[in-house]
Amino acid sequence: MRSAKFGIVLRVRDLTKCRAFYRDVLDLGNPVIDSNFQCVFAIGSETSLCLELDRSGTPLPPQADRMALVLIPDDAENIVERLEVGGWAARNRTEGNSNSGVLKFHDPEGNLFYIQSS
Repeated sequence: MRSAKFGIVLRVRDLTKCRAFYRDVLDLGNPVIDSNFQCVFAIGSETSLCLELDRSGTPLPPQADRMALVLIPDDAENIVERLEVGGWAARNRTEGNSNSGVLKFHDPEGNLFYIQSS
């Protein structure tokens, strides 16, 4: 799998809100694919994040502690500041060293993600 590209599909109820959050707050930039049922962000040259609208009407399974996105942006401090200003305070630091530079957050739908300083 040396030449494989990877992607993450995250099912969401409110695609508009999640698109804006990942684009503007987490600074992933404009989606490379954007429609009324999916939104795909390029994360680096080999990975993508696809937000997929869930219209099933059944409850989505809890996301916390099942799968998490880890972002290691060059401007982690600016993104964390934007999160805090927007009311998205870090839930807690990861286990272990409190100075590890890894902060735990949840997106508008409760999906877990981490911001790690590079």
